[in-house]
Amino acid sequence: MSKRTLYHHFAGKDEVVAAYLAAFAEDGTYAPQAILGRTDLAPRARLLEVFAALSEGGRPLRGDPYVNAAVEAADPEDRVHRLAAEHKRRFTDRLAALARAAGARDPEGVARRLALLYDGAAAQVVVQDSPEPAAEAQSMAAAILREALDRP
Repeated sequence: MSKRTLYHHFAGKDEVVAAYLAAFAEDGTYAPQAILGRTDLAPRARLLEVFAALSEGGRPLRGDPYVNAAVEAADPEDRVHRLAAEHKRRFTDRLAALARAAGARDPEGVARRLALLYDGAAAQVVVQDSPEPAAEAQSMAAAILREALDRP
């Protein structure tokens, strides 16, 4: 699609990016959403498997579209930034629900740590064009979950 055609359908770049993010939000096959929604995996396994989604796809690795969009639209009042932030709130809520289902103490705290780890890995996957940060983050997430799930 040419730029001219694109801007015939959208008023500006923000509208294009907002539509792009909305397409991910509505796509049940978008890897992180699909993994978190899998019923054939235990909650703990879903919390770990979501990190593998960061290294799926061809090269160059693109990380997380919401993190990428928020970086490009740095003003917190920007529509795209707000959409990305809202998605990240919902993502963290989903992680908390899974942590709760897995029996974690302080599921909200676990979710915040996992979300931070996920977003950091998403950035590093892009910068390094390597799946290694996702694998390292997954190992770190396993340690967080072991600590949260082990009973004192």
